This record gives sequence, structure tokens and C-alpha cells, in this order.
Amino acid sequence: MHGASNQPGWEAALGSIIALLVTIAAILYAGVVPVDFHPRNDVRWLDPGPGLQFDGRGIAYSDAPLVWEPGARAGEVSVELWIRPSREPDDRLGQIFSLFDGAAVEPLLVAQWKSGLVIRNRVPERDAGRRYRELGSLGLLFRGHPLMIALTSGQAGTSLYLDGKESEHRSNIPIIGVEERFGGRLVLGNSASGNAPWHGELLGVAIYRRTLAAEEVASHHAVAKARGIASLADVEGLAALYPFDERSGESAESSGASGPALRVPVEFRRLRMPVLQWPNLRERSIDSYGSDALVNFIGFVPLGFFLVVVIRRRGRATDRPTALGIIAFGLTLSLAIELLQVQLPERVSSVTDLLWNTLGTAFGVWLAIYGKLAVRDTQDPV
Repeated sequence: MHGASNQPGWEAALGSIIALLVTIAAILYAGVVPVDFHPRNDVRWLDPGPGLQFDGRGIAYSDAPLVWEPGARAGEVSVELWIRPSREPDDRLGQIFSLFDGAAVEPLLVAQWKSGLVIRNRVPERDAGRRYRELGSLGLLFRGHPLMIALTSGQAGTSLYLDGKESEHRSNIPIIGVEERFGGRLVLGNSASGNAPWHGELLGVAIYRRTLAAEEVASHHAVAKARGIASLADVEGLAALYPFDERSGESAESSGASGPALRVPVEFRRLRMPVLQWPNLRERSIDSYGSDALVNFIGFVPLGFFLVVVIRRRGRATDRPTALGIIAFGLTLSLAIELLQVQLPERVSSVTDLLWNTLGTAFGVWLAIYGKLAVRDTQDPV
């Protein structure tokens, strides 16, 4: 509504102040709720079992790393996973298995994207412009359907097996370099940062310090199906075996090998807490990022708008420094929320949220100064 207020002061600005306070309260609510520093870990033991059920935001991990040192047979690794997906991830990668060594990109991960299987390994630093290689198949993970996934790798290449049969092979592309130190803490059912939850049953995990032959993978599939995953405890080169037959408690022990124990905590805990994380379009859909950006933009538009209105209805001019100060306030409020989210296991601190919040504040300032609903200064506007 055009025209300056005839009654400068708090009385004329009261309605705008209330609207501003409601806006700030809504932003804080949306930014930090649920305020739960100790959320429940959505993992349970299968009954009768064996296995772990991941549903919602769940995670299991080892406290100690599993490491391959450079040297003889250092470039060989094999991983076998027995899984039963319960549903497709909504709009992002659902990580089933990974190794975490503190870096932003994992040395190795096995994940689900929609109904497809995705396998990635980090590339050496000398391969500029590439963060990881990807090996995977589409349309293979179906709800309620059990599947054995086997990944074997050596200097001759890397192979993917499904239910004991080879599905893909990449010649001369090993997961581990001969002179490379490889490994990390085991992370199951999620990423180390806790923002890539997988939904399904994990029935067993086996990790080897050598390249399994095709006939061995086929044999392991048959043996596990007939006698159980724990029957593989005597296989040569076994580094860790988790049949998940404890059926209760907060830990899962490695059978027949000296692998680290896995923790299945009651509370959800992240191993990595990224601050102002950059987006990764390979882990979430563009549509998902677009909807998040729109929400973050629109949510801060009223903040910039009502701050200008409050100032003008108190009879003060919104010159350029004042407008920039309002935008800076929006940035500061958003930054405070993003930093608080670092400590909230169910939230993700994002640099894109900070950017869109600030742009939303700036657009709100523009609407209040130049838009049709602007309340005009008694002095010249910006």
C-alpha cells in the first residue's frame, strides 16, 4: 500500500513487528526442528534373524579401521554382501556399505540408487578432475528380493557378481593401487555423514584380502544359502565376517577373522559432521535440490520484506547501507541455523541453503522497496 505512515513510531509498526517476529520464529522452527541431539538409531536386529534391519535414519559402524598396507597382494580386495532391500531411496543415494577414512569421498562404497546398484571407488589424486570411478547395474535391487552382491578386485581388473554370477567386469581397473594404503572404518546402512540412509535388511558381510575367483564366489553363494553365512569363517584370506547372528545388543562381532567389531548404537550417531556441505548431484536428484532451493528462497523472503516495512513504518529511510544491513542479517541468521544443524544428527548443514536463504532475504528487501505493496519512505528510497 503506497504512502507514508501518518503516525511514525512503534504504534504504526506494531502489526509489522508481529509479522516479523512470526517470520523469524517460523524460520527458526523450520531450520532446527526436530531439536533432538540424541535421536533413535533406526536399526534393529531381525527376529528370528540373523541380520540387521535398516529403516529410516540408521547406521552401524566399526570403531577401528580395516586397512590394506602397500606391499605384496596389497592391491587385492573382495567384498560380499547379502541384502534384502525394503524400498527404493526417495531422492538420493542409499549407502549399503562403505569404508570411511575421514575424507569427503570414500575409498569404496556400495549403494542403491532407485532400483539400481551403484559401486564407487575413489580415484588417485593424480587423476585431476575425477573424484571416483563408478561400476554398477540398473534395475537389479527389488523390494523384498534377497540378493548376494560380490565385488572382487585385483590388478587384472574389477568384477561384480550377483547371486554368484558375473554381471560386469572392468579390465585393468583395480580398486586398490599396489602402492596405495587402502581401507577405513566400516559403515553400514548409511554414509559416514548420516545423510544417505538405506532401507532394507543386511543379512551378512564378508571382506577378503585377496581377489576371489569366479568359482569361489559361486561356491560362497551356494554354501551361504545352504548352511548360512557363518559357514564361510574358514575361507582363506578372510579379513572380516559378520553373519549378524547375535540377535540383540549394541555390537556385532567378526567370525573366524580378526576384523573389528561393529557398533549398532541405540542413538543415531554420525562419524563425519560436515559444515556447510556443498551439493553433490550424483547423490541426489536435481528435482530434489530444486525443491529444497525453492523452499529456502521463499522462506526468507518475508524476513527481508518485513524488516524493511518495520523500518519504514517507524518513519526511517531504507537507504542502501540499511538495505545491505538487512541482507547481512538474513545471511547471519541463516549461518547460525546451518552451524546449529551441524550438531543435530537429523539435519544437514548446507552451503546452498545459506545461499538461497540470503537471496530470499535480498528479494524480500527488493519487494518492500520497489514492489507494489511497498510502504514508501518519507525520504527518498534506495
